[in-house]
Amino acid sequence: MENVKSYAFIGCSMASLTIPATVLTIGTNVFNYCDNLTEIVAKGEPAQIKNTTFTGAHYSGAKLHVKEQYAEAYRTATYWKNFTNIIADVVDKVDPEFPDVNHDGLVDVGDVNTVLDDILATGGTTLAFDINGDGAVNVGDVNTILEAILAK
Repeated sequence: MENVKSYAFIGCSMASLTIPATVLTIGTNVFNYCDNLTEIVAKGEPAQIKNTTFTGAHYSGAKLHVKEQYAEAYRTATYWKNFTNIIADVVDKVDPEFPDVNHDGLVDVGDVNTVLDDILATGGTTLAFDINGDGAVNVGDVNTILEAILAK
């Protein structure tokens, strides 16, 4: 989906929504009267929105979660910059079947080292490295990589 038409979700009861990276434009009054909407996850660059796409309550009360590489774009983009709580914490998960965490096209000891480095340096804060999906970056994720290497 590239475009969300005006009034598409007016009056919805959802508390959270995810905007796929494929969305380029979002029309007017799309989320008006969506009073429960408090969490918005944007997967891609800022889509074009109108001043009435979201309400003032959304701008001041909802959390807008974005990828770190797009955070500054959201903080400066027309209307998106009105959100007072923009959080750069969206990450793409690594496929546990092919856990190439360092993106070199191989699953090998380099991936093990990347996760271990994150655990040792930050205590495991790079959630993209949560390969086994247990909510933490730890030795379980290292084991998942080792299992993938041994399964080759």
